[in-house]
Amino acid sequence: MSDSTDPYAPRANAAGTASTFIDYWDTFTNGDLAHDFTEAVDQARWGDDPEGGTLANKETAIQITDKVVDYDFARKLAAEYLYGDNPLVLDPYGPAGAIPVPGKYNEHGWVIFGWAPIEAFPKHEPRCAIPHAS
Repeated sequence: MSDSTDPYAPRANAAGTASTFIDYWDTFTNGDLAHDFTEAVDQARWGDDPEGGTLANKETAIQITDKVVDYDFARKLAAEYLYGDNPLVLDPYGPAGAIPVPGKYNEHGWVIFGWAPIEAFPKHEPRCAIPHAS
């Protein structure tokens, strides 16, 4: 599952029941974590492996730093938290970590990371409802 030459590659836990992820998400808001995390999970559920340990399996996030840092530093910090067994993000059913970074396409972005269970992610409602003509 992991490539030993890539320090950010996903890794499975010893039991094979959880996996790491480090994702980048651009946002269209002022950087509000609750809103942006909800949007990121929604988008991940449309594109992620439905039975992988990914962002799509997470329900909450905790902001690691208030300071906006550059993308490369955020990825290194995320890896330190993940592979240093930091208790803030160690639980596959607990919160993801989130680090604010400059957006690539918008003003704000996030590096979101954590351990996530390797199981089908929760069902969710469609992203938008299209009313039927009467």
